[in-house]
Amino acid sequence: MTPFALAYYYFYVYSLPNIDQVSKTASFVRIVFQERNYHYLLTPLKTLQNLFIPDRFSFPLFVFAVVLTGVLLWKRSKVLLYCLIFAVANFLVYFYYSPNGPQETTHRYLTVSFVGIASFLGIFLNAVFKNKGRYFLACLLIVAFYITLARQEQAEILQNRSIPNREFWRDFRKNIGNIPPKSVIYIDTKNDGLSKPVRDTSLSAGSMSATASFAMFYRLKWEDIYLAENFPEVLSLVKSKKVEKDNIFTFYYSRDGGLVNTTQISKKTISQGGELAVADINNINIPFTSPVLFNFDSVVQIDYSGFGKAPTDADFSIYLDYLSSKKDYYKNVSVSASSEVKYAEVKNISDDKVETSWRADDLKWAASHHEELVVNLGRERKVGKVKITPANSTRTPTDHAIECSSDLKVWSSLKTPGDQTCAFVKIIITTTASGGPPQISEIEVVESPFANLDISKAEEVEKNPFNFVSLQSNYLTTLKNYFAKYGVQGTICVHTDKYNSQSPLCEKHSFRLGNTQDYILINQGGTILKKVEIRVPEPVKVNFGNIRANYLTYDELEKMNYIFP
Repeated sequence: MTPFALAYYYFYVYSLPNIDQVSKTASFVRIVFQERNYHYLLTPLKTLQNLFIPDRFSFPLFVFAVVLTGVLLWKRSKVLLYCLIFAVANFLVYFYYSPNGPQETTHRYLTVSFVGIASFLGIFLNAVFKNKGRYFLACLLIVAFYITLARQEQAEILQNRSIPNREFWRDFRKNIGNIPPKSVIYIDTKNDGLSKPVRDTSLSAGSMSATASFAMFYRLKWEDIYLAENFPEVLSLVKSKKVEKDNIFTFYYSRDGGLVNTTQISKKTISQGGELAVADINNINIPFTSPVLFNFDSVVQIDYSGFGKAPTDADFSIYLDYLSSKKDYYKNVSVSASSEVKYAEVKNISDDKVETSWRADDLKWAASHHEELVVNLGRERKVGKVKITPANSTRTPTDHAIECSSDLKVWSSLKTPGDQTCAFVKIIITTTASGGPPQISEIEVVESPFANLDISKAEEVEKNPFNFVSLQSNYLTTLKNYFAKYGVQGTICVHTDKYNSQSPLCEKHSFRLGNTQDYILINQGGTILKKVEIRVPEPVKVNFGNIRANYLTYDELEKMNYIFP
């Protein structure tokens, strides 16, 4: 085993630091010991258990450790010990490289380790069963057990991967006979938890780019084809002149419905546009494969006699002041980061949408474990606290410093809660929950008068302020003034065939009081726009008229800054 150990050391310990520009030993020590993830030290034992007991079965790790130790003490066999060392040695290097997760039973990295486990079981059973017949019977039972599990695993792979992949590519070749160079392909998927994994598996090409699959099928160079993850990226590739407008190919895939070619209607709408009158927002049912501007006239009224039984909250006025401050914050704020990744850009951190997020670059984080975010407040503010909304529990910052500046030159430590005056706030992140790159949904700099305010309750007030004020309250005038300035907070939910009817795509929307002309931009997602649902607090009445669905052209989308650089 010495040659193998030396080869493993050369590649994983000696060579990789030169490639990644970071010491793997230092990284291992930091992740496990400095960040106090001591439970990671049990990862090799869990992987070893997965070799003996397939991970589809739940079995206590402690019991496994006791049984294995008992077997070794009982037989006191150096050969059995060697078999275990052989099995562990072949995956220990992967633990050293990535200590935070055990290997699955079916992982290809464990192939060599199974030789050691098979030898261990064979030698152990031979020591237990002196009768050769019983020995061979025990071996046959174990072999039959694993063959049965292997057949089940293969059947699942065929059912969930191979057969859908074959159908995917059959449908794709049927729809598109030829793809010219400098083309972009966008395949939207149904949001059902099944369709996107099938699509991703169909497009995967090992360690190569996903476009390699298309290059192989259509006899092109992989760099001549682009695969977009969303519709704005399709148009950004056109804008950057990497692809031609005529070389756009769009599809919609669902596990139950297969692949639908939406190319022609997408090309038509982004080149010619078009407008459709909508009689009923609850029954629209129009083709929908590119962004639509949904225009409507609205009449928004509030029946103040229909609420007010609950006593007014003593802090009601403060909550409204905070909500006003929050709206002003999001109107003026911008954020920059020392790194970002595609589809998780830093702009997402200041869009007031918890569904989007920013994530640091993996390689940069692995090399430095240092990430900086600079929040430009747009003007000087007295900062009370900085609210960080994590996007992923394992990527939540656990060790970070916050600094304040008025000119981006001189920085001082920001103590929260406090009332330091800042025009810029810097968040310096050095540690996350799992050791991986940080991922944050929102950063909100809260002004000092609201440092100790219950933010979660303020969000409830924003959703339905009528639950916190009575009709006889002196704060009613304050509420009316707030509505006059900012409108009534509601939600617009878009129902398409992409989303489950119980989980449509919803966004917050402010409805102005009185007679107004309003609109919402409905981003691409699905093939049929079924209906638009309006959700507002009960005392609010919204009536619609003159409803129009405008298919936006490329030029119109560019003017609206829909196409990112």
